[in-house]
Formats: sequence, structure tokens, C-alpha cells
Amino acid sequence: MKTKQIVTFSLLALVVGSLAWTIAGAMRAPAPAEPPTDAAPSPEAAAAEPELIVYYFHGNTRCATCRKIEAQAGEALTADLAAELAAGRVQWLPVNIDEPGNEHFVQDYQLHTRSVVLVRPDGAAPYRNLEEIWSLVGSPDAYRAYITANAREMLEAGS
Repeated sequence: MKTKQIVTFSLLALVVGSLAWTIAGAMRAPAPAEPPTDAAPSPEAAAAEPELIVYYFHGNTRCATCRKIEAQAGEALTADLAAELAAGRVQWLPVNIDEPGNEHFVQDYQLHTRSVVLVRPDGAAPYRNLEEIWSLVGSPDAYRAYITANAREMLEAGS
């Protein structure tokens, strides 16, 4: 009888451990995309004022979807606007609006939730809050096209 109890307990421990491992893995979100080193701006470009700033506004609490929105936006920029990032024409800037000093962004860009916002620092075009990111995040190709098309339009607005 003792052997049966040991086997039952071992199987139960294995099932609970596997379940805990699966849940922990599902809760992990991908890290935000960083521009690749070959797309890093040159020192001259880094000193220049960008033509377009692509902000991702987030808070201290970040769900898996919020992290996915950030990661996919960063990936779209590094894939489709790598030359513009390297030249310093485009700047990718995730900002935590919960940090002291960043509260003004909520009013500046009328933020209601986590958002990707395109801004021309020269004022050549009004800022653009890309509100469709939430409905497109589950379709990576459409999401990427949405980010890229809007960024290119904003870049051309000042040309």
C-alpha cells in the first residue's frame, strides 16, 4: 500500500509541477524590440533633431498584450524604417507615463490607454495616435503595415 501512495504522490507532484511551469511560461511576455546595432544612429545623427518620434506610452503595470504592442511596433520600425532610424530621422521612444515628469504626455496627446503616438517635433503635421493598434495586435502583418504606413506618411508630411 505504501508503494501505491508514493507513486500517486509522485504523479500528483509531477502534474502540479508541470502545470506551474506551463502557467509561468504563458505569463512571460516577449521583451520589447530594440533597434539592431546596425541600425543604431551615428553620433552625428544622434545629435540631430529627429523628423519623427514614435512614442510607445505605457505604465508600470504591463500586460502581455501591452508588451506585444510595444514589441511589434519596435519590430515594424526596425524592419521597415531601419535606414531612417540609423540616420536619426526617426526615433523610437518607449515612455513610462507613470514615472514622475512624464504625466504631461497624457494631456499632450489625449491618452486614454497604452498608445503608439507619432509626433513631428517641427510641427509640420499634427500628432497621430494610432488607435487601431489594439484591434490589429493579433494580426502581425496588418499591424506592421499600419505602423509603417502611418510613420511614412508622417515623415512625408514635412518634406
